[in-house]
Amino acid sequence: MTQNNNMTYLEVKKLNPIEQVACSRCCGSGQYSWCSAHGTTCFKCGGSGITHTKRGWVVVDYLNDLRLKEVTIYELKVGDRCRLDNVTFTIAEISEVKPFSDKGKQVYITTKGGQFCQAIELSNGYCNLKAFTGIDDIKSWTQAIDFQNTLNKSGKPTKHTSESDLAWFNKKYPNK
Repeated sequence: MTQNNNMTYLEVKKLNPIEQVACSRCCGSGQYSWCSAHGTTCFKCGGSGITHTKRGWVVVDYLNDLRLKEVTIYELKVGDRCRLDNVTFTIAEISEVKPFSDKGKQVYITTKGGQFCQAIELSNGYCNLKAFTGIDDIKSWTQAIDFQNTLNKSGKPTKHTSESDLAWFNKKYPNK
């Protein structure tokens, strides 16, 4: 991986990208058939014309897991990027902490998209969602790219994959 100590996060990211290819649905144009709600925007690539390879998607999952941390319901705040059941969202509003039956406490969250979800305190003191940390962190990016370099084209580990990365992969993708 290419990096020196004076590089910014964006420079490191540009020199060492997560593997991508031209979108196979729109052939890289970002446009596909017309619909009244979205015009000609391709739904596979979101209009960018690029999608991740199989190997790239595994690395995106790996990077997200590196950057997620367990939080308590008291640590949540407006503006936090969180994940619940593989859905990422930004908190727009949080209700006051209220009792949740005999299991602990809860808060209701409104996302920037106007959706609602419930953060419930679990028995270990943390809540059922995780928050992103270090969004522009060079260390996690370089670790993810190093992991990418140990995967084959189909996104599966090779003999060069470390034991800890292999353990993560087997836990995340038990049937691969």
